[in-house]
Amino acid sequence: LTGPNYLDFMRNLDIVLVADEYKFVLTTPAPAPLSAQSTEEEREAHRKWHKADEMARCYILASMSNVLQQQHHTMPTAADMMLSLKKLFGEQDRATRFEAMRKIMSSVMPEGASVREHVLKMMGYLNEIDVLGGNIDGEAKIDIILHSLPKSYENFRLNAIMNKKDYTLAELLTNLVAAEGLMGRGSQAHVYVQAGPSSSKGGKKKKQVQKKSGRTSGSSGNGGSKAVAPSGGVMKPKGKCFKCNKTGHWKTDCPLKDVPGTSLTLVVETCFAACSTSSWVVDTGATDHVCYTLQGFLQRRQLSEGEITISLGNATRVAVVAVGDVHLSFSNSVLVLKNVLYVPSFRKNLILVPKLFLDGYSVIFNDNVLIMRNNSFICSGMLVNNIYTVTCAYHTVTEAHASSSLNKRNEPSQSNQTYLWHLRLGHVNLRRIQRLVGNGFLDSLQVEPFSVCESCLESKMTSRPFKAKGNKFNDVLELIHSDLCGPMSIQARCGFEYFVTFIDDYSRYGYIYFMCRKSECYDKFREFKAEAENRQGKSIKSLRSDCGGEYLSNEFRQYILMNGITSQLTALGTPKQNGVAERRNRTLLEMVRSMMSYASLPTSFWGYAYLLNFVPSKSVLKTPIELWSGRKTSLNHILIWGCPTHVLDKEADSWHLEQKYGCLSVTQREREV
Repeated sequence: LTGPNYLDFMRNLDIVLVADEYKFVLTTPAPAPLSAQSTEEEREAHRKWHKADEMARCYILASMSNVLQQQHHTMPTAADMMLSLKKLFGEQDRATRFEAMRKIMSSVMPEGASVREHVLKMMGYLNEIDVLGGNIDGEAKIDIILHSLPKSYENFRLNAIMNKKDYTLAELLTNLVAAEGLMGRGSQAHVYVQAGPSSSKGGKKKKQVQKKSGRTSGSSGNGGSKAVAPSGGVMKPKGKCFKCNKTGHWKTDCPLKDVPGTSLTLVVETCFAACSTSSWVVDTGATDHVCYTLQGFLQRRQLSEGEITISLGNATRVAVVAVGDVHLSFSNSVLVLKNVLYVPSFRKNLILVPKLFLDGYSVIFNDNVLIMRNNSFICSGMLVNNIYTVTCAYHTVTEAHASSSLNKRNEPSQSNQTYLWHLRLGHVNLRRIQRLVGNGFLDSLQVEPFSVCESCLESKMTSRPFKAKGNKFNDVLELIHSDLCGPMSIQARCGFEYFVTFIDDYSRYGYIYFMCRKSECYDKFREFKAEAENRQGKSIKSLRSDCGGEYLSNEFRQYILMNGITSQLTALGTPKQNGVAERRNRTLLEMVRSMMSYASLPTSFWGYAYLLNFVPSKSVLKTPIELWSGRKTSLNHILIWGCPTHVLDKEADSWHLEQKYGCLSVTQREREV
């Protein structure tokens, strides 16, 4: 316990005390002192309570920081310690509970997001309110989660409310995950009722109903005679039939009730429209590229039976026959899909968007879909039946063409002797062959140029050098560079293993946030965006990052899309495209290692060693903080990191005569690099 983690401390302490059966000492007062007249039962209860209290005190003290231990170790009971801690850190329970409730009421699951992640996040908020003393019953928790679901779950929500389903949180999560698998993320299943002929012979047998004496029934058809009551009076005419919508009879007497050979067929469909082999669906919820035709495969590997299977939404599994690369040709470009699964039983070809991101493509969804690479247009598709579809003009290379190309490569022309010696000598270049001819080793050879060797292109190709500097922006927040670093081999204080940086391109002013998990990157970006935009009075225009999973999560991409931020993703395996953030992380770590080496502090203090916004950068003429804030900042307050200093402990009960503590200075300012 250090203070900010008070809620985590309370939850973990509750687990330990309940497991060891010591929690009762926090709510049960101490028994009366023993006397000579005390019974054996009273002595046993006295001994049990004091032993449990001592164990609870040990658990509480062992989980405190050194400063809190010195303040609380003299308190007589565990209940006194907990009361003191509540006064110190529990005064903000109401504000924290209000913040958690605000998050719950404002949380809405985005279309296409994972329902499991959303429900677990909502359960975390609800648990936080319970720990803080909030009172939300089980039904209210279920209603809150149902209310936060998107429109695509409207049928599930209505079914749960109208049928009065008594879910627990675990049952609700299980049913929502099952519903998501059946209908697909972001879509809504539609149910149609269709009447059709039955496959069975004949219809149902009519029940033999014995008429009561003294009562006759009229004709069951339209215009039949009215029924006569036993007393001879006319009975009240019957109303409208709910079967055929005609008057004069009820549904039980309807002549259409038991028509032989008629049945009801329930059809559940989410758009199974037929499509051509050249039509591809741009999908974000699948796991791989999938096609049901062999057209377009440049090369493929045949799979053994059962080697790879994929699971469908109805929990069935289908076998993958082959896997390979497919080239889709459009008017002026080619889209290369790697590791495509060939499944003949599929009805549509699927292009997986996350895999396109990993291959350096970018995808933009609007009224249509655009696929681009390196700011170059590749292809576009249309929204048909709520499905984004692209259609290629033709598949560039068929299987026969691919095999013929390979054979031509392996059969060199016998007329060009220079090319033959190029192959014999291990694909050396033409200049070396000319030197061999000049030195007399191949004096009979007439050197002549030959066409480009495809094998040399595939084996000797290297990437071109990147530009030293890219285009620089002229205002703050026009472009933000970001990169995540970690996990570190040694955790920092408070358990941090990762850190993420956000650097402004114009000023090179940076923010750094420490994290325990990579998944916290989304929350840290929201914190940075709120603080930076509030300070500058401007909006972030673009965010440049690599293709790490923390930047490609559904909630992260949905957030930047809703806020009008352009996502600039670098190509896979090219950290030079994100050079500003990569170099900043390297500079940070080098500076941290130097400062820690000078201060001779333990490695776990690396999270406190950062100070970069106050020093000049070769990318800008002024210091980053001067360009960011518009004014010069004094450096007089900066001390040597890890230098000896003294501090007065003002938390002590009587600190007027207390001595100052000797310590080391390890912090300058929070988050700002």
